[in-house]
Amino acid sequence: MAPPRRILYAIGPGDAVHVYREWSEGREVTAETSITFSSQFFDYCLQTSTEAFAVSSHPRREVVREGLFVVENRPKRFANANGAFYHLSELHYAASILWTALCHRPDAVIIDSGTTHWFLLAPLRIARIPVIASMHNVLWPPGFPPSRPAGRLLLWLAGWFWRHIAQATICVSPECERQVHAIAGKPRGRVFQYRAQFRRSLFESVAPRPPHELRPFRVLFVGRVEANKGVFDLVAMAERLNTLLPGQFEWHVCGHGSASAEVARQVRSRGLQDVVFLLGKLDQGALRNEYGWAHLVVVPTRSDIGEGLSMAAAEAVLAQRPVVSSDRCFRGRFRGGAAGRCGELCGDHPPSRRGWYGICPEGRGVQGGPAAVPRSGERVARGVGSSHRLAGLSCQGRSPAQGYHSSAASTIPTRMIVARSLVGCQPRTFFAFEES
Repeated sequence: MAPPRRILYAIGPGDAVHVYREWSEGREVTAETSITFSSQFFDYCLQTSTEAFAVSSHPRREVVREGLFVVENRPKRFANANGAFYHLSELHYAASILWTALCHRPDAVIIDSGTTHWFLLAPLRIARIPVIASMHNVLWPPGFPPSRPAGRLLLWLAGWFWRHIAQATICVSPECERQVHAIAGKPRGRVFQYRAQFRRSLFESVAPRPPHELRPFRVLFVGRVEANKGVFDLVAMAERLNTLLPGQFEWHVCGHGSASAEVARQVRSRGLQDVVFLLGKLDQGALRNEYGWAHLVVVPTRSDIGEGLSMAAAEAVLAQRPVVSSDRCFRGRFRGGAAGRCGELCGDHPPSRRGWYGICPEGRGVQGGPAAVPRSGERVARGVGSSHRLAGLSCQGRSPAQGYHSSAASTIPTRMIVARSLVGCQPRTFFAFEES
């Protein structure tokens, strides 16, 4: 009888021990809306009698050993360091993963992006241990490749890793796959895509959208409260709109992060306590209620983000809520083109069944009605399976804006609202959203 297979999985920064305990006791991790990747890995190992060694970089150090499973929170030293100390931290963590692999001799090592520098895993090839790269993050912010010599060198070394080391690669989005091919040319192993998984029951129970005419208009942000998630831009949007249209907007911020305290301070200092409500990180039930409360979800992700796919935008689509987003969320093509840069959320809402949502850094509201949508030069994107239309207005008359096709058009109707800021053009682009 062949011995059980062994897999070593470097699983990212999440609390793997907590997820394992919840999974082993048959409970779902309600702090996450999607089904956690680590619990899916545990399911696979249990069903196939595979020995699993899961390592996360969560800062709370702990190890659990039960049957087939060894699950460890192994924090990084100097995790928040910069410069040379950051690279030393990556080297130290890579050495710890390599040592674990050499001690346990797994049949494969799966490495999540962000675990360490990819090229540092090269000794695994010498040890004849296959390496599978799991790409949850992009290698560089889309449209902003590294310009400094150190960044370009790391990308070149990552390309060498994919040409000579990686046995296979799985990517959470088309953009991740595109970047792997861009730096590697022809990767050594096959490259696959996968998607986050959600339970249908969670979104089927979201309440219908509130009436469009209901005021204040309800805007929801869901995600980590970090600068690169656009939370400070969100506060600026709220202040500008509250000045232009007092009492017409209400904002709920669901999440927690390193910028939470500063966001709270800015909300107080700008007198927005009755406009912007900071709700913290919510579990599935409370978050489902927030999606039911909202007219609209805003995802103002900035260009220095490294996420491979915006889970917040995907969840909003599943909850059947319109999304105002930056193109950082859907830069890679699922179906059709992506949009442009997110500026300020502005809104003036004509009656009937028409909703207008605009992005304009100048903070000007969307003006006019249906007649403002030009017939000449407009491009229209249709979401598969829905009767919704996105019409792009030209940018100061220079060139038409691009439409946006659903990122998940093959599976669910979508209501995506995105603005395009063209290169060399002062961004004053709007999109009209119509229900026909």
